[in-house]
Amino acid sequence: MKRLCLFFITFCFVYSVSAQNYFPINGTQYPATPTWRMYGSKYVADVLIVKKNDGTGYLIAGVQEKDGWDISYYAIGGLFYIYLSNGGTIKCVDRKRYGSMDGIITNYYNLTKEEITILKNNNITGVMFSIGFYSSYSGTVVDRRSYSASYYGSTKYDVQQLFK
Repeated sequence: MKRLCLFFITFCFVYSVSAQNYFPINGTQYPATPTWRMYGSKYVADVLIVKKNDGTGYLIAGVQEKDGWDISYYAIGGLFYIYLSNGGTIKCVDRKRYGSMDGIITNYYNLTKEEITILKNNNITGVMFSIGFYSSYSGTVVDRRSYSASYYGSTKYDVQQLFK
């Protein structure tokens, strides 16, 4: 019985350690939450939080068109808003980290320790973002339009586990 109990505890520990998500940024693997899929009228947004070594983090956003149209010549640009279950909002500033692959456009935003604390105590209920044409000449996103996507699941537990 002791062996069975020890095996079960070992299995649970190994499973919880191996279940950790990682996300690569510029060749470095960062611990991350699971991806939360959010739905809007035109776009689907995949959002996750990545933990940096200093206790801050990144919000990673990937957006694709619901009907499968290729939007790789567009970019997520401008402010990115995170709507919270307490009615609050976190405003993320665009640092021009645009990317695209396989019809999905991406950007990532800095999160402070204070914002991480807020995310540990509140669920994300939705996001608002702008999509526009990416001008390689100026390195900016032009002709932007705002879109939103909603989420009805729990996110704060994932953030709490990531930032223990």
